Amino acid sequence: MLVGGAMTAQRLLKCKTNLAVYSKLSEKQPDLVAAFWKYLLVCFETPRPSTDYKEPNDPHRLDQIRKILSTCATSVGATAEEDEAGNLIIRKEGKGTGVGKPWLCLQGHLDMVCSENSVVGHDFEKDPIEVRFSSDDGMTDGWLKPVKATSLGADNGIALAAGLAVMETLPNHPPLELLCTANEETDFHGAEGVKGDSLKAKTLLNLDSEEEYSICVGCAGGFEHSYKLPYEALPIDPDWAIVNVNLSGFHGGHSGVDIDKEYGNAIKSLARILLSTGQTCRLLDCQGGTGPNSIPREASCVIALPRAELENFETSLQSAFDEVKAELKSTDPDATLSISACAASVTNTVPPDVPPIPTGEPPRKAAKGVLVGGLWRCSRCPKCQAAAIAEGEDGSDKAGKSLKVPSTALSASDTTKVWKFLALVPHGVLRKSTEVEDLVESSVCCSMLALREDHLFCHLFLRSSVTSYMKYGQRMLSAYGDLAGAENVENQVPFPAWQPCMESPLLALCKKTHVEVFRKEPKVYAVHAGLECGILKERKPELDCCSIGPWICNAHSPDERVHIESGARFVKWLSVILDTWPADCK
Repeated sequence: MLVGGAMTAQRLLKCKTNLAVYSKLSEKQPDLVAAFWKYLLVCFETPRPSTDYKEPNDPHRLDQIRKILSTCATSVGATAEEDEAGNLIIRKEGKGTGVGKPWLCLQGHLDMVCSENSVVGHDFEKDPIEVRFSSDDGMTDGWLKPVKATSLGADNGIALAAGLAVMETLPNHPPLELLCTANEETDFHGAEGVKGDSLKAKTLLNLDSEEEYSICVGCAGGFEHSYKLPYEALPIDPDWAIVNVNLSGFHGGHSGVDIDKEYGNAIKSLARILLSTGQTCRLLDCQGGTGPNSIPREASCVIALPRAELENFETSLQSAFDEVKAELKSTDPDATLSISACAASVTNTVPPDVPPIPTGEPPRKAAKGVLVGGLWRCSRCPKCQAAAIAEGEDGSDKAGKSLKVPSTALSASDTTKVWKFLALVPHGVLRKSTEVEDLVESSVCCSMLALREDHLFCHLFLRSSVTSYMKYGQRMLSAYGDLAGAENVENQVPFPAWQPCMESPLLALCKKTHVEVFRKEPKVYAVHAGLECGILKERKPELDCCSIGPWICNAHSPDERVHIESGARFVKWLSVILDTWPADCK
């Protein structure tokens, strides 16, 4: 730590890769921009999953990011305190010409969406995210992306980094409080726990937008809805083949912002191709999606079917997938189907060198006339279970099920019911605005799928900027569940829409400074996603809110990236807003 000053990048950054990236990012840059990248890389390196991103909910999952932000805040002369909801509030008194001006709240969230491709194996509770330069969209080294195929966390490390950077470097700024909320990406627990009198400011600038040269003045509300579809499980015929079907490489994206871009949904596509085969098969397992805020990039299932039908099954499945691939060639060019057969179920033996999961190796022959994407040991079929018991294993498979209990699968009729249920479950844009051009008013995303002990679990996220349609959406989803014979888990994590106020003094200031900095008018818009402004205005109705941010692409997905030059322009604009903050602003 520098004596009497902020902590250096060399002290803060632990990954050599990120330190090398910082060296290039900060070269010949103003102190503000260099500090912004320093703190953003700190956010990338610090694990910060939502406390409930997987069961059980652990409130300590955000301790690491709160601790490092508090340390950095102290080093720049600010104070930091944690409230009962797990939010961190960092405050610094006005400086220079900003002394005596009204407080301004900068706001973002602590947590990030934890999304990765299935083969990555990133531990979001322990592993740092290392970054690299990328040349997407023909921009040579124009972006920052993760080294591994995981989400990046620019959403919303951007806000945390920008808030600390202006506190560290600006000679003139008003009294600032940086509100860092918990669990924005899951249940808005942090924002809902903010008490109105805990904020000194009456004006709040949210830093969680992803469009450059723009000011967001409103957002959709929403809720989550789950289905529990019951099924009957019966023993598996020992002579049937066990096959893994996996879809991967779909584009994915934000389940609200990107819902109108017609990206493929891996869950819906899996149901479509399995339903199209028209063959007798029985479902042992299925899963898809990584969280409610993301369009599913991957989905897979394990099925049993008669050996004699295996070759025809593969042929018809590949044909159905080819149709999907052709339809999605411009949006999901990397979508991939892989089919793998359990070695024991197709060869009557369990070779010792066969892995326990599909490897993704080049296809090879598993049985006469059957081309599959490698053999694997499923641990679920009767032959694998018998072999494991004979080998003296502990009597349980990787899912914790006893191997001494006969292997079961859904009945053929219930398996078909699952594919039909998923084929018809709603996904996509429900209604476009009739007042604002190109604005999605209402949508729903089929985001997660899992086969549980006694039911199929399917999770949806519905958004709307119209309260009455949101209420209709609740009834619509429940009606579908009732017709399908599924249990409805209704109205989970509801949050209100943020209604635009075009007479906002903060909006006027943001527009004025945007023209001064960029010599052009900003786009003023509402976003089809959930920002915390609506909830915070409920807690403190007099809050005047707007939202700005740099250019971020494909948030909530392993293709998430932040545009480097845009990041520098963003913090420059923010600094001008703070420098010209009017003393009489309400």
